[in-house]
Amino acid sequence: MRGNHTYAEDGSQTVTVSVSDAGGNNFATTSTATIADAALSAATGVNVSATEGADTTSVAVATFKDASPGDHSADFTATIAWGDGHTSAGTVSYDSGTQTYTVRGNHIYAEDGTQTVTVSVSDEGGNSFTTTSTASIADAALSAAAGVNVSATEGADTTSVAVATFKDANPGDHSADFTTSIAWGDGHTSAGTVSYDSGTQTYTVRGNHIYAEDGTQTVTVSVSDEGGNSFTTTSTASIADAALSAAAGVNVSATEGADTTSVAVATFKDANPGDHSADFTTSIDWGDGHTSAGTVSYDSGTQTYTVRGNHTYAEDGTQTVTVSVSDEGGNSSTTTSTASIAEVPPTMAVPTIADSSNAGAFREGDMLTASTTVTTDDGIGINGNSAISYQWQRSANGVSGWSDVGSNSASYTLSENDKNSYLQVITSFTDDTGQTVTQTSAATAEVVDVPPTMAVPTIADSSNAGAFREGDMLTASTTVTTDDGIGINGNSAISYQWQRSANGVSGWSNVGSNSASYMLTENDENSYLQVITSFTDDTGQTVTQTSAATAAVIDAPPTLTVPGALSTNENTPLTITGIAMTEADADDALSMSLSVAHGTLALGSTNGLTVTSNGSNGTLAFSGSQSAISAALVSGVIYTPTSEYEASDILTVTGTNTENGTGVSKNITVNITGKAEPPTLTVQNA
Repeated sequence: MRGNHTYAEDGSQTVTVSVSDAGGNNFATTSTATIADAALSAATGVNVSATEGADTTSVAVATFKDASPGDHSADFTATIAWGDGHTSAGTVSYDSGTQTYTVRGNHIYAEDGTQTVTVSVSDEGGNSFTTTSTASIADAALSAAAGVNVSATEGADTTSVAVATFKDANPGDHSADFTTSIAWGDGHTSAGTVSYDSGTQTYTVRGNHIYAEDGTQTVTVSVSDEGGNSFTTTSTASIADAALSAAAGVNVSATEGADTTSVAVATFKDANPGDHSADFTTSIDWGDGHTSAGTVSYDSGTQTYTVRGNHTYAEDGTQTVTVSVSDEGGNSSTTTSTASIAEVPPTMAVPTIADSSNAGAFREGDMLTASTTVTTDDGIGINGNSAISYQWQRSANGVSGWSDVGSNSASYTLSENDKNSYLQVITSFTDDTGQTVTQTSAATAEVVDVPPTMAVPTIADSSNAGAFREGDMLTASTTVTTDDGIGINGNSAISYQWQRSANGVSGWSNVGSNSASYMLTENDENSYLQVITSFTDDTGQTVTQTSAATAAVIDAPPTLTVPGALSTNENTPLTITGIAMTEADADDALSMSLSVAHGTLALGSTNGLTVTSNGSNGTLAFSGSQSAISAALVSGVIYTPTSEYEASDILTVTGTNTENGTGVSKNITVNITGKAEPPTLTVQNA
């Protein structure tokens, strides 16, 4: 037996089957129908659109289908987790047209953003599903934004002051969600703070600021929340002028006819902190019928303003100075002080000190004279007047430790006590009103002992030959005079430095030792000599002098040795020995000349010589080295008198150094004696 049926609900049912046939038999039997729960399908989450703080009202969050046809909404239980930690039960409805179930719910989100909505559905048969969707929560709108006018005083902190109010469609206090910026209208911007009034459900923006200047400014407030909504509103700040206070006059000291230069005449304070000097206008009535504008400066340390001005009073005395101060905001103050105007004081030039010696140094025994000029207020100058007082002072270093010396005199004589010290003079003058002027001179140079003096040294040549020659002894002479009048001549305290030069003008080099004498040597030939002498006294003062240069030093002439007078007979040759010529420089070239008036001359040997005259005419001349000439002279000079000559003859011997032209001559007398000769007899042939 078969049949078909649609159960509306799951569960179990008793099935009763009755059977009868045509003959009238019948029976009935039962069985159990077990109805399974129909499957759920096509579950889909439905995205949600919401606004923070606003109820979504009933909104679809999911759809699904059930294999059991018809509306079985009551069989389902739905739970909605809204994603923000809150869960609520959903309601299930059925659309017979689409045979689809819809789960709905309502919720209020506290914050904008996105959340995952999780929907869980189960039926009474035990089937279930879970599906998700996304809730997009919009930022709640801001509204009723309004600026709040501000009252302030320049330089004073407004403290926390309301600058704007607004509302938010998201109920409750969400102050932390807002960011604010306040542009105060003077170029400065700061962040504001947001507070909430639950009674009025209104937010207030507050801030604090210090305005530097009085006047009005437009305050612009910008507010934005974390959801991106924002607004801007404006208000007006009215800034009052800060009060002036503590105005006080400052007494003035002046001198008739002289500009006071910039002098303080008043001080005051301003409640507006900081330097606002440019905001003030000042006027100074000097009390003598003249008025001028003042200048204002600010001292940040004392937070005080000072009014300054300058003025020239024509007459001495006292005047009342009236100072008026006003600022650009309209506040003002007036104060007075006293100006005390003194008579013009005398003036004095810085004294100068002259030394009577005019030696360029300040020395013991010198007379110092102080000079200065005083000018009084009536234009009369006083110079060297007895009304000027003088005080001479001494110091060991010329800078400090000055002590009084001397009396009240324009002159002062340097003494032994002033040596190695410095002098200055203080001059002072008091006029008929009791005003005194004082000046101090510059310090002198250090006072020194009278320096010794030295004569320019002279050089004497011991040879007295009128020439400076190798081997000569030079002697320097000078005279030193000390401050005590004692002269020193040739004293060992004098030092000597001999010097040599190739030209007698420059390139001097030291030679010799510290001695007044110097022996000319071969090294000095063709050079010039000078001597530098110096002397230091007991105070350490040194005097130095340089001699004139000598003439050029020449080589010494040869030394010539000749025998004494000789004799021979007429017509008898005479061999002369004992003639010798020597030269200090053995390698110098020499020449010799021998001459007689009555005879001829010849050499025994001419080896190594150059003979320029052979003696046949009475003159024998030759040259050569010193050794060659010596050898020839040793061999002898042969003198042959003129025939039949009997008398005296003079042999003149001259030796010359051919390198420098110096020479020497000596004479030898030769006596020729006649001899008896038999007469010559001539016999003529008959």
